Amino acid sequence: MSAWFQGFGSLRLMLLGTVAALVALGPVSGGTVSFQGVALITTLVAPVAFAIFIFVLPLDMMMTGIFMSDAHAAKRRRLKRVLITETVALVALVLAWLPFVLSLLRIR
Repeated sequence: MSAWFQGFGSLRLMLLGTVAALVALGPVSGGTVSFQGVALITTLVAPVAFAIFIFVLPLDMMMTGIFMSDAHAAKRRRLKRVLITETVALVALVLAWLPFVLSLLRIR
């Protein structure tokens, strides 16, 4: 597993770690707003971070694609792994937060 993430870089690993935490917080977020305790994280911080990362992750994917177009074979393979991982992370993020977004839009 660690061989898959080799060469990702520390900033990209922190990005993926934050996305993983947001995926875990997605199903328990929402409800009444609380300004204290752990509920502060699930009702205020996590939804705002979701809104930010739903734009940051595709931006990094786009930049990865741009760098991949000018890379040699070994670097291209590494960037392809990055792109696959970030695509899976984006799909997981959207699916984890879909009920929350639908309830905000009152579609569900």
